[in-house]
Amino acid sequence: MKNLIPFALAALLLLFSCGYVEEENVLPRYYADSDSPYMVSVTPADGSVVSVLEEITITYSEEVTGGGAPSSYALSGEGGAGLSIDTVNDVGNNGYVLSVTGILNDGEVALRVNGVTDLNGNGLSDGSVSWTGDVAEPGDDPAPYIVSVTPAEGEVISGLSEVELVYSEEVFGAESTSSYAFSGAGSGSLGVESVDESGVNEYTLQVEGEAGDGGIVLTVSGVTDSGGSMLVDGSMSWTGDVSGPGVVADPADGSKVEELGIIEVEYSEEVVGGDTAGNYVLSGDGVGTLQVAYVSDEGNNTYRVVLAGEEEYGEVVLSISGVEDALGNGLSGGSVTYRIWWDVDWSARRKLIFDNSGQGEDLTGFPVLVKVDSTRIAYGDTQDGGEDLRFVDGDGSVLSHEVEEWNESGESVVWVKVPLIDGGSDTDHIWMYWGNGTAGDGQDSAGVWSDYEAVWHLDEETGTIEDSTGNGNEGERSGDTNRALAKTGYGMSFDGDQDYIGLNMNYATLGVISALTLTAWFNTTDNSSASYNDNWAIIDFDRSDYYDFYVCPNGGAGTNGNLGFSTTNSSGTTDDFYGNTGGLYDGTWHLGHAVFNGSTKYLYLDGEPDGTQSPAGATIGRGTTRWGIIGDGSEADSYTIPYKLSLHNNLWYTGMLDEIRISYSARSADWIKAQYLSMNDGFITFEDEE
Repeated sequence: MKNLIPFALAALLLLFSCGYVEEENVLPRYYADSDSPYMVSVTPADGSVVSVLEEITITYSEEVTGGGAPSSYALSGEGGAGLSIDTVNDVGNNGYVLSVTGILNDGEVALRVNGVTDLNGNGLSDGSVSWTGDVAEPGDDPAPYIVSVTPAEGEVISGLSEVELVYSEEVFGAESTSSYAFSGAGSGSLGVESVDESGVNEYTLQVEGEAGDGGIVLTVSGVTDSGGSMLVDGSMSWTGDVSGPGVVADPADGSKVEELGIIEVEYSEEVVGGDTAGNYVLSGDGVGTLQVAYVSDEGNNTYRVVLAGEEEYGEVVLSISGVEDALGNGLSGGSVTYRIWWDVDWSARRKLIFDNSGQGEDLTGFPVLVKVDSTRIAYGDTQDGGEDLRFVDGDGSVLSHEVEEWNESGESVVWVKVPLIDGGSDTDHIWMYWGNGTAGDGQDSAGVWSDYEAVWHLDEETGTIEDSTGNGNEGERSGDTNRALAKTGYGMSFDGDQDYIGLNMNYATLGVISALTLTAWFNTTDNSSASYNDNWAIIDFDRSDYYDFYVCPNGGAGTNGNLGFSTTNSSGTTDDFYGNTGGLYDGTWHLGHAVFNGSTKYLYLDGEPDGTQSPAGATIGRGTTRWGIIGDGSEADSYTIPYKLSLHNNLWYTGMLDEIRISYSARSADWIKAQYLSMNDGFITFEDEE
C-alpha cells in the first residue's frame, strides 16, 4: 500500500498540470506554452463582475522578472479608462498585489500584462484578464464618452495643431485646458493652448508646440456629465512621424571603392520619387564623366541607381532630393559619399597638388621632391622602410618613385617622376597611398631618373657613392669625405684637404656632347684669392677637354665667388663662363644649374637666370679620355682610386655638396625654376589625409 502513495500523488499532480482540476480563480493550464510563464490565479477572478476594484492579486507559475513594475500592467476599456496601477507589492511565492487607483466605471475593465518574462527571457503566455464594471445604481444616467475625435485615433500624423472632440452628452470641465494632457515619445513639446466650444457637445483644442516621432497620447480627465459621472475611456492616441525617411546605401556611405557603377539605395519607409533619376545628382572631384543613367524600383523600398561613365580618383557625392514619405516629410540625410580609391588594400592616402602657376611650360617626366614627416604621413600605418608607399596618377598609373631617406622620427625624402604637369596650372595632382602591411617594396629608382645620365644623392654614410639612374656611374670616395645633413636629406662634406669622389664615368669621343644640364646644391665659405680655380670643383671632366662646373673663390679672372661653367669644344677651344652673382661663399645653400644647348651656355642660380654665353663650336669634347671627379679637377685617363696626384688638379673643394645630376637635355628656365621650388618644398600642397 505504501508503494502506491507516490504514484497516486504523481497522478494527482498530472491532473492539475493538464487543467482537469479547477478551483475558483484558477486559470486552466492549457492557456500557457510549456516554455513560458503564465498566470496561475487572478483575484478578482477573470470574467467576474466588480463594483469596486482597489487591488488585484496575481500568482505566476514560476519566478518572473518585471512582475513588480507598475509599467508592466495597463488597464483599459469603458470601465477601466479611469483606472491605473499605482504600486505593485511582491508578496512571495511568485505572487504580486497590484494597488489600483482611479474611478471605476460601468463596462469592460481589461488588464494587459506586458514585459513580464521568466528568468530565461520567455514572455508571458496569455497576459490579459478582464472584468465587467458595474457601479451605476438603477435609474442612473450612463457615463459620458467621446463619440468622435479628429484626427482619427490611430492615424500617423506629421504634426498636430488642433484636436476636435465630440462628447456623447453635455459635459462639464471640457472647456478647461487643464483637463487635457499629452504624453508619449512623440508628444514632444505639445500642449493645449486653448479650448473652444465649437458645436453641440463639440470642443476644439488649439495645440501648441512641436510633435516628435513615436506615440502621442491625449488623456482627458476631470470631465463629467450633469450627474457627476466621469468620462469613460478618456484617452486617445496617434503616431507622430515628423522625420523624413532615412537612407541606407550599398556601397555604404563613406566607403572606399575602386569603381562605382551601381548604388543600391534603401529607404526606411515607403517613399514618393524614389524611382525618378532626376532626384539623384552626382558631384565631387572624383565624378569625372559619371552620370545617373536610370533608376529602377527593386521593391521593399529599395531603388537601384545605375551609373554610366568613368570616375576619377577623389570624392563622389550622391545627393538625393525630391524624395519624401507619404506625409510629405523630406529625407533625413539625403547624401552618400564615396572615395574612389586606386586599391582598397591601401588604407590611407593624400592628394598632392602641384603649383606650376608661375611657369608657362608643360613639365614632362618631371622629378618631384616629396618631403614627408609625421604631419604629412602616419608613420605608424606604414611599413618600417616605407615599402608600401605608392604614388598614383589620375588615370590609375603607378608612378616611379625612389626613397632617398626614410626617417620615421623625422623627415623622409622621396623622389617621384610625374608624367605631365601642365604649364600655368595649380590644380594638377597625384595621389600618395600608404597603409598596406603586406605590400612589397614599390621603388623604381631607375624609372625616376630615366632621363638622366647620372644622379648622385651623396647620402651614403660609408662605401660606394650610388648612381640612382641605374647607369652604373658609381663613385668611390677618397680622403675624409663625410656624410652630413644637407639640403635634400643628406649630402657630402669636403674639408679641402685631398677629399674627392672619383666617378666610374668617362668620355673618350670627339664632340660627344651636344646638349647638357648640370645640377648641384652647394654650400661653401671658401673665399681665398689665390686663383679663380682654387675651389675646384663641384664636378669636373677636365675643363680643357670636356667641362667643369665650379664656384670661383674671391679673386682671379675677375671673379668674386661666382658660379663657373667652362667647356672645351671639338676643336680644342676652351670657353670659361662666369655667372653674374658673386659672394656665393656665404655659407648658405644655393642651387646651381649649368646648361648648354648646342649654341648657348646658361647659368642659373637658385632657380633664376644668372648669365649667358655663346661659346665657340656646337659640341663639347676633344676626344681624349677623361674620368670624372667630384670635389677636384680631373686629369684622370684611367679609373684607379685613389688617383695619383698627376691625375687630378689638387685644388680640393671646401664645403658641402648635395644632389648632383647630369642630363643630356638642355633644360629650360621654367623647368629649372620648378626644380628649385620642388627641392625647396614649395611646389606641393598636401591635402588632408583620407
